Amino acid sequence: MFKTAGKTKVRTVGLWLLLALLLSACQPIQRLPETKTVAAASAETPLELANQAVVQRFYEEVVNQKKVEVMKEVFDPKMTEHVLGITPYITDTEILAGFPDLHLTVDLWVVKGDLVTAVVTASGTHQAAILDAAPTGNKMTFSQIDIWRVKDGKITDVWHNFPSADILLQIGYTLVPPVQ
Repeated sequence: MFKTAGKTKVRTVGLWLLLALLLSACQPIQRLPETKTVAAASAETPLELANQAVVQRFYEEVVNQKKVEVMKEVFDPKMTEHVLGITPYITDTEILAGFPDLHLTVDLWVVKGDLVTAVVTASGTHQAAILDAAPTGNKMTFSQIDIWRVKDGKITDVWHNFPSADILLQIGYTLVPPVQ
């Protein structure tokens, strides 16, 4: 096969070996798994999917469709709300009344066991009084992170960084520094 002698023969054998190594290292290109969209859930088990569905029902039916009666179906009677941070407190019913066109979009779901985490963006128009603030017609948008605990198909706890101060600023409140 090789009729050359000396350095040329060694170089030729070396090139063939290199080519063989390169070809053996190459594998067919495999299709990468489909990427989840940002709003896709990380739920993996049937229980996690069911827990996410309870929270999703709250967002869609109670907030977006204004079916307040559904709250009794998704919340445990002893549900505990843990508000993170120090802000003026605005209840869910005050928000729904003050922003009748309020709409929530879930930007990200993370589900692990009985905990369902959602990063949500809300937007609406200030059309009724909130904390004695007359309707302004101002549009507002805010984002928050909610962590829900779901047991036996009911929401038992929620932790969230509800941005009441941000909402109040968007509808016309002003921050007043403390007197020193």
